[in-house]
Amino acid sequence: MSLRSSSDGPPAGRPRVVRATALLALLVALLASGWLAATAQGTHGVGLPLILAGGGPPSGVTPDPTADPDPTTVPDPTVIPDPTATPDPTPGGPGDVPEWLIGSWEYTNLSGSFGLLVIYEFYGDGTFEKTAVAVMNPGYGVNLFEGRYRVSGDDLTLYDQMRYSEIVYSWDDVYALMANPPVRDTPRDDETFAFDLTAEGNLMLGDTEYVPMVP
Repeated sequence: MSLRSSSDGPPAGRPRVVRATALLALLVALLASGWLAATAQGTHGVGLPLILAGGGPPSGVTPDPTADPDPTTVPDPTVIPDPTATPDPTPGGPGDVPEWLIGSWEYTNLSGSFGLLVIYEFYGDGTFEKTAVAVMNPGYGVNLFEGRYRVSGDDLTLYDQMRYSEIVYSWDDVYALMANPPVRDTPRDDETFAFDLTAEGNLMLGDTEYVPMVP
């Protein structure tokens, strides 16, 4: 999958197709290894909560709507804005994001007759997308996420997250959802993970290690 520059926004149709094509290539490899055949004959399913794997527990805090505002954030009415000033193109942006983080990362966990695939895509404008596919019995649990992220020191926070969930019964259906994702309209709590780049060039996100996706 192509990595996007720091000025790019959320992916359009073609990047989604490329991402789905990468997933399809992985599935073909699994099929060739006989793993999917074993899955079809297995008797153990994966519970839907496993679809959300890939990091620690939610740590976001919902602001108290009745609380007094922070006085330091109230604009000074005596200050006249400079009309020639260039506005910040990324208010509330992603923070000090290392260049290596921008791109696509995948985690695959296959064991016997079940499996889990998680893909993160981080973009330079502070947005991200996540795809999680869990093999169940029968069918495949698919969760599609979108939202924003920010970096503070060694912590990465996912926020403004929205999710779409569906159970489908073929890899063709999984591919179709990834290529043309439905509206992700279910909110999810903020999450904060420690993150780092390993010596092997992989992403450690919480306790989970992700490898770069091959274009």
